[in-house]
Amino acid sequence: MTTTRIFSALIGVWLFVTAFMWQHNRAEGTLTVVCGVLTFILAIASFYTLAARYAVLVVAAALFVGALALPAYNRATVWNNVIVAVALLASSLLDRGPESTQTERELYGRI
Repeated sequence: MTTTRIFSALIGVWLFVTAFMWQHNRAEGTLTVVCGVLTFILAIASFYTLAARYAVLVVAAALFVGALALPAYNRATVWNNVIVAVALLASSLLDRGPESTQTERELYGRI
């Protein structure tokens, strides 16, 4: 499903933006920026390879654990990172990989 990959890419952009929008301590800010960039890159790469989908799962798990384990200045950043990690986890599990794009093309024509 192309929609889940686009959603994951947008979540990566959101993570990157919120790292600079809200006040984070150094470790939490670094984690948010790195996870945002990796999520965006891996979401785009998941159009071509199935392994990138599983790498997004690893990034989501790291974000979830880091959000709960690292000290934070405020609860909003923790909740944001936890909700984003759960959304990434769900979207990467719902994605069927690049083979689904081929099936969509066979059914509906060139997308």
